Amino acid sequence: MSNNIDGILLELTCWIFLLLLVPLFSPASVFGDEADPDGLILVEGGVSLAPVVVFEDAPRFTRQAAGELAEYIEKVSGALPEVIEGKPDPIPETAIWVGYQPVLMELFPDADLEFEHAEEILISANQDHLLIAGRDRWDTFHETNPGYFALQPDGTRGGGDKPYPAARTVKMCKSNPDLWEQWIRTNVEEELEKDHTRTIFNAAANDSWASGYCVCENCLAWDHPDAE
Repeated sequence: MSNNIDGILLELTCWIFLLLLVPLFSPASVFGDEADPDGLILVEGGVSLAPVVVFEDAPRFTRQAAGELAEYIEKVSGALPEVIEGKPDPIPETAIWVGYQPVLMELFPDADLEFEHAEEILISANQDHLLIAGRDRWDTFHETNPGYFALQPDGTRGGGDKPYPAARTVKMCKSNPDLWEQWIRTNVEEELEKDHTRTIFNAAANDSWASGYCVCENCLAWDHPDAE
């Protein structure tokens, strides 16, 4: 089970997600009317009812994105949610959860939290809680298929125990045929099942162009002889 979510992607997701939050603020606090007692309310009467909960030891960009989400909820509603790291004790009656925690299995019993696909993002909601979670390629494959990742000058694949430059920007070993077979299975075949007319598929490398590229013999053989 993944315990990580890409920080930059999360930040983008939070911005999009914020647009979906507006209907979840109590009309009593935004428009001066009565709130729906059966709906999920994040802010009521100018008071935040739902803290933003980030999983323990979350990456810097993930914590930053969660903080910005809280700030923009304040801009929309006038109430700033508390940002909590780790599992709250007690569990709040209502919360926005950022990243996976085991307690979410109880709070979201109908949600698929297995995250079988790399770069998968889940936004889920019920009457009491909201969830933004996901996993990246590093979480998915670094233990079972380290050869997918770029060989580093220190001899590790992708940086060893700690992805380099980061989980979001770790590079792949593009000369590894197993990597391409995996990509075809999970990116091409599944997309074609959804839309058999599709002809374009994304095979772009992760960002951070200046560091972390593979130095294995096969990948280096593709470089120009005078390349730096």
